[in-house]
Amino acid sequence: MNIITLIKQVISRIQSPVYRLVYSKEGNSETEVYYLQSPKFEKNYFGNQNLKIRKKGFRAWALNRNGVRSFNYEGIINLQKLTLTEPLT
Repeated sequence: MNIITLIKQVISRIQSPVYRLVYSKEGNSETEVYYLQSPKFEKNYFGNQNLKIRKKGFRAWALNRNGVRSFNYEGIINLQKLTLTEPLT
């Protein structure tokens, strides 16, 4: 990685932080890793009207899946913010 690419990455991470989410799908024991860009936990939440639960999970853009994904709070194993220079692996 050259210095210009590194500087671009640092600026990008300052403007929109990236988080690593280790997640276990509901009803499945498999775990997957997602890289989320600027998740807004307080705005992009969803609930379950049948169970009368207002906040059951959240939606966020997953970089490694190129799309918006929904995550149930109960399936989150680990959530951590990446450093400015940490690669997406």
